[in-house]
Amino acid sequence: MLNWRVQVESLHVSLLGISGAISNKDHDTTSLVIRGSSFSALIDCGGSPLQKIQRVNIDPLKLDAVIITHRHPDHIYGLPSLLQGLGLLKRKKELRLF
Repeated sequence: MLNWRVQVESLHVSLLGISGAISNKDHDTTSLVIRGSSFSALIDCGGSPLQKIQRVNIDPLKLDAVIITHRHPDHIYGLPSLLQGLGLLKRKKELRLF
């Protein structure tokens, strides 16, 4: 069992997508970033994750974790794009996947 705890004084939530399983021209599938003073985590990974993370002023190289809530395609299809993009940006920091 993984034990990953982070103590934060405040927590910020940025919605990256709010659509259901089918995205449309205005909304992508559900995903969000949570940020504390010492960590940030992407929860679920729809399309164009790097672009969306940068749009809410988060440096993708500082992302600490990706949390996938379940394995439906609309929650994971952006993960290969995220990993490739981070590699192209020469990320060296460990990225935890849950």
